[in-house]
Amino acid sequence: MGICNKTVFMGCCSCCAVYSLISMFILLYLGILIIVSAYPFSKGVNDHVYETRYEKAQGFFIAAGLYFLFVLLGVGVTVGLYFKKKRE
Repeated sequence: MGICNKTVFMGCCSCCAVYSLISMFILLYLGILIIVSAYPFSKGVNDHVYETRYEKAQGFFIAAGLYFLFVLLGVGVTVGLYFKKKRE
């Protein structure tokens, strides 16, 4: 059993998998917010403004992609630990 079942989050006992899922949804929400906030930057009045705003939007999309990769990594590690613990 170990420390996984003794994890306290928001005042209630829960397994680390539940904690990881909550973290995943928070990161996913932040990623969606970044993508939505980057959308207006992709529209410009002239070419120069369009380039500048497109570069800004590109930075936002890179950040959102990194969030998504970290979320996938967290889910993979959590699922792996869960099944490893279940086998023991």
